[in-house]
Amino acid sequence: MSRSNALGACFSHEAMATTFRVTIAAQEARYAQQAALAVFAEVDRLEGELSRFVDSSDISYVNALETGESCVVSPDTFRVLEIARDMYERTNGKFDVTIGSLVRCWVSSTGEPCVPDEDSLEHARAVSGFDLLELSEDDLRVKVLCAGVQIDLGGIGKGFALDVAALTLLEWGIDSAFLDSGTSTVLALDAAPDSDGWPVGLDGDRILVKNSALSGSGLAVRGEHIIDPSTGTPITGRTGAWALCPTAAVADALSTAFMLLSPEDVQNMCESVQLSAGRIVERDDVRNYGLWA
Repeated sequence: MSRSNALGACFSHEAMATTFRVTIAAQEARYAQQAALAVFAEVDRLEGELSRFVDSSDISYVNALETGESCVVSPDTFRVLEIARDMYERTNGKFDVTIGSLVRCWVSSTGEPCVPDEDSLEHARAVSGFDLLELSEDDLRVKVLCAGVQIDLGGIGKGFALDVAALTLLEWGIDSAFLDSGTSTVLALDAAPDSDGWPVGLDGDRILVKNSALSGSGLAVRGEHIIDPSTGTPITGRTGAWALCPTAAVADALSTAFMLLSPEDVQNMCESVQLSAGRIVERDDVRNYGLWA
């Protein structure tokens, strides 16, 4: 599907349970369409490797491993797991892709909220934690140290797909474009001609974004939970968080982590990970960090 606006030709594609969109500026229409199709082919390929809902995916294979077993994964799967491990370490475990079992405790297969019994919750806690995985860069191998670990890349996979999509556009010689994966994460390359950036709505504000990614997390959707890995329970109180970062994968991960980290830790993350900005929302209280401070 394609359309046009003042900033360029727009194309959309359904994948990863959302709608991916790309707007390409300053290109002939046919060439822009071909580039968009190449982008969406990459997104589909990544879904086949990263989705826990695809039985033949790398993540499904890892999730089925017994204690001490390992398997070789694709370079992209290995890379997104490396980024996830880095985010796990930098956030002191607040961002953790191995909490698939915990998520299933609190959200039913139909997406409805539910309350687990204590035994189920205790077991889910026992099989969660990125330290239960070993990554071997030499042969792209993932080893499971405890059977039952369930990887869920929902908090980083779409952002990673946007980063790969952007690289695809650059390979096509396109450096002025805007990409998004639904309403949660956007990635802007250079601005369109005669523009200072790509406009994005943010909590009622309008900001211009270029050469960076913006991601938001929140509790606005019925049945949606953000699990605190340290307690194994859904968070309450904080209603939203945003992160503006150089890459979409990091922005995706850190917007989730910002829902859990203290204001002081959010500030430290904005400095240590070289973020441009961060924002957390607690009811009517909005706190800005970095360039938004």
